[in-house]
Amino acid sequence: FDESMQLAQKAVASLWCGAAAAHGPMPQRVNERIELAAPPDAVWRRIGDFADVAWHPGVASAQADHGNEPGSVRTVRLREGGQLVETLKRRSDAERSLTYELDDAGPLPVSGLRATLTVQPAGGAGSVVEWSASFLRADRSPRPAAGQDDAAAVAAVAEVFRAGLAALRGTEPPP
Repeated sequence: FDESMQLAQKAVASLWCGAAAAHGPMPQRVNERIELAAPPDAVWRRIGDFADVAWHPGVASAQADHGNEPGSVRTVRLREGGQLVETLKRRSDAERSLTYELDDAGPLPVSGLRATLTVQPAGGAGSVVEWSASFLRADRSPRPAAGQDDAAAVAAVAEVFRAGLAALRGTEPPP
């Protein structure tokens, strides 16, 4: 009985581990925020235009085919080479919020990224900018290539978000 029970336990463990590896990557999430002294409406005027990402230090240029209309496709050329293609899903001046999806991640090791950028009031006259995203790593195999794993995907998105938010304060992100 003990031997058959051990065999059954090994079989279940093997199936469990195999199923875990076979499902592919788990969804990842990045959420970055910064508090600013500027009022929310002023910050929103600076970052709320889907076609204008000049405030981000990593962006060389950007162009959106339909401005701030949902469905607008934005092509972002990066200063260090490569480009991103994003589609605006939702934008609200009243909520100071925009949501977009990344259609072509260019040099970023991610796929299926959906991000939201919001500006909310903070204590006093200041504001809080929050940039959050959910995504998968680009390499969906059970054993991703070096630099293509979940940690690399999270680090890449966090770096982009932190650099943009730090630029809003007029500082460089830490190395």
